[in-house]
Amino acid sequence: MLFCVRVEIEKPPGIGLGALLDAVEREWRMVSSLMRRGKVLAAGKISGKRGAIAIFDVTSSDELDTILGRLPLFPYFTRIDITPLVSPTTALLSSRRRKRLFTLLGRGESECPARAA
Repeated sequence: MLFCVRVEIEKPPGIGLGALLDAVEREWRMVSSLMRRGKVLAAGKISGKRGAIAIFDVTSSDELDTILGRLPLFPYFTRIDITPLVSPTTALLSSRRRKRLFTLLGRGESECPARAA
């Protein structure tokens, strides 16, 4: 299962800047390890913001939840947006199925629903 995960963080009161930066460094090392294991397909810091986006390839939403909960910066996440994704292969197959269905039903292109992607 593919998920796009966007997180934002803030430095909470009571933690020193050095400790926060240490956690940031541990976070990126962990993300690099997840990339080597194929759990993260792509990741990057959001330019000009305190946040990041990553594409996860996991077996379930439970596995994603476990991974996110183990991230060093998890306690500092102020926003987490998780979007399930459909792989390009699956999207292509789905589009072909819809096209065949509409052909079998004798509907023309003008009658196809707008939601083709």
